[in-house]
Parts: sequence; structure tokens; C-alpha cells
Amino acid sequence: MSETQKKSQIMGALLEAQKSLWGVTRNARNEFSKYDYTSAENIIGCTRRHLQKAGLVVGRKSIQCELVADESKDHTEIKV
Repeated sequence: MSETQKKSQIMGALLEAQKSLWGVTRNARNEFSKYDYTSAENIIGCTRRHLQKAGLVVGRKSIQCELVADESKDHTEIKV
């Protein structure tokens, strides 16, 4: 199967999953900036069943961040 065919197959499956989905509710709040948002966990939980029915898998990739203070600079960097 060519890359174009693979992409077309994935897009078709995503379209089928999207047709069966409705809005995801906002279930979390940023108290500092005073706004509600939808957590990643809620999005995954609400979409997983629909994606699976369309033959797709959803997951969450973890990343590791490191806070690096460099006294020669006037800011702190975050390395990912």
C-alpha cells in the first residue's frame, strides 16, 4: 500500500469517527487565568470508543521536561 493510500485510509477512518462525535464538555478550570477548558484526559476518554469503532487507536505520548537555569542568561530554559 502506498503512502497516499495509507493517508487516504486514515482520513476516511477519522471522518467516520468525527461523524459520530459531538462536542466535548469543558471539565477543568485554569484558576490563574480564569477560564474553563477540556482536559486531554477528557478528550481521549470521550473519543476513544468512536475512534476504535473506526479502526483507529488513540494514545498519549509522554515527554520529559527539564528545567535548566543558566546564570549567564536573564531567563530559565525548559529542555524537552
